[in-house]
Amino acid sequence: MKTVSVTREFDTPAGVVREAIRDAETFLRAVGFEVDRDGETLTLTKSVAVKQIELRVRLVDDDATLSYEQVEGVFGEMRTRYTVTETDGGCSVTTDTRFEPPTSGFGTFVTESAVQMQRRNELADLETFLEERSSTTKPAAGVADPNGEGD
Repeated sequence: MKTVSVTREFDTPAGVVREAIRDAETFLRAVGFEVDRDGETLTLTKSVAVKQIELRVRLVDDDATLSYEQVEGVFGEMRTRYTVTETDGGCSVTTDTRFEPPTSGFGTFVTESAVQMQRRNELADLETFLEERSSTTKPAAGVADPNGEGD
């Protein structure tokens, strides 16, 4: 099993980030996947180079903010967890992916470096998503904001 772990700091309150990530469909769309949901199973599709990768994953209830494992896809096995930790200035988000790399076919390009780059891109996309989301949910002038971010 290979393990990739990526952490990024955010100036956003931990509760806001947890809420955004727990909305799995919206979050995964925001970080670049096409998502089709059937109960606790998600089909995630993403174009990579000239091919399209499709993973069926099942949401897992554990102590992470969001956790899912592959049911069907390019990996021998795969489990990804997103964990949000409160910090003095906001929070940090760590994504851990444990996987058994594919041994044949198109998926053999899925290396530790490729997974690490994908997770880094997701956390960058999460930052953009949080910025866009907060700009559409800011209270009107003169209205108290519970996050202390009003006008």
